[in-house]
Amino acid sequence: PKYGQAVSDSLQSFGGKVGFLESDNIADRVQNDGGGGPGRGKYQYEMNVFNNENDNPEGAAETAVRRLVNAYSTEEGYGMEIPEDIKNLLNLSKINEPSYNIDFSQLPEKLQDELFYADKQQDPEFKLAELGSGKLSMKDAWLNYHWSGAEAQRESKSNYYDKKIIDYNNSMFPPLKSTDSIMNNNMSTLENMSKKRNY
Repeated sequence: PKYGQAVSDSLQSFGGKVGFLESDNIADRVQNDGGGGPGRGKYQYEMNVFNNENDNPEGAAETAVRRLVNAYSTEEGYGMEIPEDIKNLLNLSKINEPSYNIDFSQLPEKLQDELFYADKQQDPEFKLAELGSGKLSMKDAWLNYHWSGAEAQRESKSNYYDKKIIDYNNSMFPPLKSTDSIMNNNMSTLENMSKKRNY
């Protein structure tokens, strides 16, 4: 689907932050590093949980898969056939079987990214335009439309976001070293700075 540049840029930026918040952008991460919990992959999408207390086992992972299918099949979306390799990786021939489940940590990172973007684009509650305009902050977008946990944990998760996003910003924009100071007015230092930032 076609969106304005601001929306596209904001969604991509949001994806980078969510991946860092959820898994440090480790595509094959398992929740608690294998110690339990259904979250899987870069964005920690939860697998289906089958037990006697759960009448609706569909987790966020299956929801994202169904939204990707919808994105491909509608004119408002991609308007094209789903590529065979994606069908196979997502085991779509069995998606309507009661036992269907999907582990995102076993999927290629690029496909996880595509699933994430489709999930947000197809979520009727997620306001892409507000994300693009800045009316919806990245923090609230994560808390309300990705994490979506218990209200009792919201404050601690909000604090987690504030601390973790500092690490994210530092990883994207490393702080200047003292030797990089422009106040040196040293041309060799400025040349070195230019080389370091030539990415």
